[in-house]
Amino acid sequence: MIEELQPNLFRLEIPLPNSPLKYLNSYVVRSSERNLIIDTGLNREECLKAMLLGLRELDINLTSRFSSPTLSVPRARTATY
Repeated sequence: MIEELQPNLFRLEIPLPNSPLKYLNSYVVRSSERNLIIDTGLNREECLKAMLLGLRELDINLTSRFSSPTLSVPRARTATY
């Protein structure tokens, strides 16, 4: 779920499977020059998928920022117990 709190300030619900919290709030500040993501969730595939889906809905593409051969978009690792 995406909610616009103020112009260009959005709240994304990032699911937390198997947690009593259910989800955490992640915030995105969007601008024409740069974007800011606050609290991207846990290092889990579910969090990454939800974050990328929300960013896509907001028309924010992280891959254009990571076009250098030495940089890549971080991937979530599945937690092992």
